[in-house]
Amino acid sequence: MYDLADDYTIYYRITARGRGVKLRLWEPAKKSSLRSQPYLYVANYLLKSFEEAKEFLRNYLVANGGNGSVSLDIASEGKLRILAYPTWNDFNAGVACKQVSHSA
Repeated sequence: MYDLADDYTIYYRITARGRGVKLRLWEPAKKSSLRSQPYLYVANYLLKSFEEAKEFLRNYLVANGGNGSVSLDIASEGKLRILAYPTWNDFNAGVACKQVSHSA
């Protein structure tokens, strides 16, 4: 069974890209014989501005267990802990997203 005390960390980076920005999201994982890269997934999004990237990231986090992410001060790079499986039950409705660190 899943241990509710465990949390998951999403890393992100927002960088200038041409006339817009690139938002990169990933969840780290240990390499193994079945996993050649050190992450569960990596997603890249091209967006118009830093503000649009921050809003996209906030929405992504809310959809994935970071209900308190709307009020976060999102920097250009960082990592955020979320509760995995946010839709299991109503218990998770008030769980906040915790900012672990970010670069200024």
